[in-house]
Amino acid sequence: MKSVSSSKPRLKRLLKTKITFKEPSAEDLRWLWAAYKMGDFDDGIIEGIDQTDFAETMTELLSRYTWGSIAMAKIPGKEEPVPVGLFVVEGEGRVVMPHVRWFSWAKPRVRLAGAASFLIELKKDVIGIVYAKMNEKRFFEQLCRYGIIRRVGHIHNFFDENETAVLFQTR
Repeated sequence: MKSVSSSKPRLKRLLKTKITFKEPSAEDLRWLWAAYKMGDFDDGIIEGIDQTDFAETMTELLSRYTWGSIAMAKIPGKEEPVPVGLFVVEGEGRVVMPHVRWFSWAKPRVRLAGAASFLIELKKDVIGIVYAKMNEKRFFEQLCRYGIIRRVGHIHNFFDENETAVLFQTR
Protein backbone atom coordinates (compact mmCIF):
# COMPACT_ATOMS: atom_id res chain seq x y z
CA MET A 1 0.00 0.00 0.00
CA LYS A 2 1.29 3.47 -0.91
CA SER A 3 1.82 5.93 1.86
CA VAL A 4 -0.33 9.01 1.73
CA SER A 5 1.57 12.21 2.21
CA SER A 6 -0.20 15.32 3.40
CA SER A 7 2.83 17.52 2.86
CA LYS A 8 2.45 20.31 0.41
CA PRO A 9 4.54 20.29 -2.78
CA ARG A 10 7.68 22.41 -2.79
CA LEU A 11 7.27 25.71 -4.59
CA LYS A 12 11.03 26.13 -4.84
CA ARG A 13 11.25 22.98 -6.93
CA LEU A 14 8.43 24.08 -9.25
CA LEU A 15 10.06 27.46 -9.84
CA LYS A 16 13.24 25.77 -11.10
CA THR A 17 11.33 25.62 -14.38
CA LYS A 18 12.41 29.10 -15.39
CA ILE A 19 9.65 31.21 -16.89
CA THR A 20 10.28 34.80 -17.91
CA PHE A 21 7.77 37.41 -18.99
CA LYS A 22 8.05 40.11 -21.58
CA GLU A 23 5.77 42.68 -23.08
CA PRO A 24 4.16 41.53 -26.35
CA SER A 25 5.90 42.90 -29.43
CA ALA A 26 5.69 42.62 -33.21
CA GLU A 27 8.24 39.79 -33.20
CA ASP A 28 5.84 37.68 -31.10
CA LEU A 29 3.16 37.78 -33.78
CA ARG A 30 4.64 34.78 -35.58
CA TRP A 31 4.28 32.71 -32.39
CA LEU A 32 0.76 33.99 -31.77
CA TRP A 33 -0.12 33.18 -35.40
CA ALA A 34 1.29 29.65 -34.98
CA ALA A 35 -0.81 29.21 -31.83
CA TYR A 36 -3.88 30.45 -33.70
CA LYS A 37 -3.25 28.03 -36.57
CA MET A 38 -2.91 25.16 -34.05
CA GLY A 39 -6.36 25.98 -32.66
CA ASP A 40 -5.33 27.74 -29.45
CA PHE A 41 -7.81 30.58 -30.11
CA ASP A 42 -10.75 28.39 -31.20
CA ASP A 43 -13.23 29.67 -28.66
CA GLY A 44 -14.86 32.34 -30.79
CA ILE A 45 -12.55 35.21 -29.85
CA ILE A 46 -10.80 35.16 -33.23
CA GLU A 47 -12.30 33.25 -36.13
CA GLY A 48 -11.63 32.85 -39.83
CA ILE A 49 -9.02 35.53 -40.46
CA ASP A 50 -5.85 35.50 -42.52
CA GLN A 51 -2.36 36.39 -41.32
CA THR A 52 -2.51 40.01 -42.46
CA ASP A 53 -5.70 40.67 -40.46
CA PHE A 54 -4.40 38.68 -37.50
CA ALA A 55 -1.83 41.30 -36.41
CA GLU A 56 -4.44 44.06 -36.40
CA THR A 57 -7.01 41.89 -34.60
CA MET A 58 -4.50 40.77 -31.97
CA THR A 59 -3.33 44.35 -31.33
CA GLU A 60 -6.95 45.45 -30.90
CA LEU A 61 -7.66 42.51 -28.57
CA LEU A 62 -4.64 43.24 -26.36
CA SER A 63 -5.64 46.91 -26.11
CA ARG A 64 -8.83 45.85 -24.26
CA TYR A 65 -6.78 44.74 -21.26
CA THR A 66 -4.89 46.75 -18.67
CA TRP A 67 -1.64 45.01 -19.57
CA GLY A 68 -0.31 41.79 -21.01
CA SER A 69 2.78 39.60 -20.99
CA ILE A 70 4.19 36.79 -23.06
CA ALA A 71 5.44 33.87 -20.96
CA MET A 72 8.78 32.57 -22.26
CA ALA A 73 10.27 29.16 -21.43
CA LYS A 74 13.25 27.13 -22.56
CA ILE A 75 12.03 24.07 -24.41
CA PRO A 76 14.06 21.12 -25.68
CA GLY A 77 15.42 21.58 -29.19
CA LYS A 78 15.43 25.39 -29.13
CA GLU A 79 18.40 27.61 -28.36
CA GLU A 80 16.39 30.57 -27.12
CA PRO A 81 13.32 30.60 -24.89
CA VAL A 82 10.05 30.50 -26.84
CA PRO A 83 6.62 31.92 -25.99
CA VAL A 84 4.43 29.37 -24.20
CA GLY A 85 1.49 31.53 -23.18
CA LEU A 86 -0.17 34.91 -23.30
CA PHE A 87 -1.15 36.50 -19.98
CA VAL A 88 -3.46 39.51 -19.80
CA VAL A 89 -4.87 41.39 -16.83
CA GLU A 90 -8.32 42.92 -16.72
CA GLY A 91 -9.21 45.71 -14.29
CA GLU A 92 -7.40 48.48 -12.52
CA GLY A 93 -6.81 49.42 -8.94
CA ARG A 94 -6.35 47.00 -6.06
CA VAL A 95 -8.23 44.01 -7.53
CA VAL A 96 -7.57 42.59 -11.01
CA MET A 97 -8.52 39.49 -12.98
CA PRO A 98 -5.67 37.71 -14.77
CA HIS A 99 -6.34 35.51 -17.80
CA VAL A 100 -4.01 33.17 -19.66
CA ARG A 101 -4.00 31.58 -23.10
CA TRP A 102 -1.60 28.62 -23.19
CA PHE A 103 -0.07 27.60 -26.49
CA SER A 104 -0.33 23.97 -27.59
CA TRP A 105 3.39 23.30 -27.23
CA ALA A 106 3.44 24.32 -23.53
CA LYS A 107 3.79 21.17 -21.42
CA PRO A 108 1.77 20.79 -18.19
CA ARG A 109 4.81 21.46 -15.95
CA VAL A 110 5.61 24.65 -17.88
CA ARG A 111 1.98 25.77 -17.57
CA LEU A 112 1.99 25.19 -13.82
CA ALA A 113 5.33 26.96 -13.36
CA GLY A 114 4.21 29.82 -15.62
CA ALA A 115 0.97 30.35 -13.73
CA ALA A 116 2.80 30.16 -10.40
CA SER A 117 5.46 32.66 -11.47
CA PHE A 118 2.90 35.06 -12.89
CA LEU A 119 0.62 34.96 -9.85
CA ILE A 120 3.54 35.36 -7.45
CA GLU A 121 4.61 38.54 -9.27
CA LEU A 122 1.01 39.77 -9.56
CA LYS A 123 0.25 39.41 -5.85
CA LYS A 124 3.15 41.67 -4.90
CA ASP A 125 1.13 44.67 -6.09
CA VAL A 126 -2.54 43.69 -6.36
CA ILE A 127 -5.11 41.08 -5.42
CA GLY A 128 -5.80 38.70 -8.28
CA ILE A 129 -9.22 37.10 -8.65
CA VAL A 130 -9.25 34.05 -10.91
CA TYR A 131 -12.44 32.43 -12.07
CA ALA A 132 -12.17 28.98 -13.59
CA LYS A 133 -14.48 26.57 -15.33
CA MET A 134 -15.11 23.30 -13.56
CA ASN A 135 -12.86 21.42 -16.01
CA GLU A 136 -9.98 23.79 -15.07
CA LYS A 137 -10.51 23.50 -11.31
CA ARG A 138 -7.88 20.81 -10.76
CA PHE A 139 -5.12 22.99 -12.25
CA PHE A 140 -5.93 25.84 -9.87
CA GLU A 141 -6.29 23.51 -6.91
CA GLN A 142 -2.70 22.46 -7.58
CA LEU A 143 -1.68 26.12 -7.32
CA CYS A 144 -3.57 26.19 -4.01
CA ARG A 145 -1.40 23.31 -2.75
CA TYR A 146 1.66 25.46 -3.45
CA GLY A 147 0.14 28.26 -1.36
CA ILE A 148 -0.06 30.77 -4.22
CA ILE A 149 -3.84 31.12 -4.36
CA ARG A 150 -6.81 30.01 -2.28
CA ARG A 151 -10.29 28.96 -3.25
CA VAL A 152 -12.87 31.51 -2.14
CA GLY A 153 -16.13 30.21 -3.57
CA HIS A 154 -18.12 29.69 -6.71
CA ILE A 155 -20.75 31.44 -8.81
CA HIS A 156 -23.57 29.49 -10.40
CA ASN A 157 -24.45 30.22 -14.05
CA PHE A 158 -21.38 32.46 -14.45
CA PHE A 159 -20.22 31.44 -17.91
CA ASP A 160 -23.65 30.46 -19.21
CA GLU A 161 -26.68 28.66 -17.90
CA ASN A 162 -25.76 25.67 -15.73
CA GLU A 163 -22.01 26.37 -15.87
CA THR A 164 -20.47 27.19 -12.52
CA ALA A 165 -17.30 29.24 -12.02
CA VAL A 166 -14.89 28.39 -9.24
CA LEU A 167 -13.29 31.50 -7.71
CA PHE A 168 -9.70 31.72 -6.48
CA GLN A 169 -7.80 34.62 -4.94
CA THR A 170 -4.08 35.28 -4.69
CA ARG A 171 -2.75 34.88 -1.16
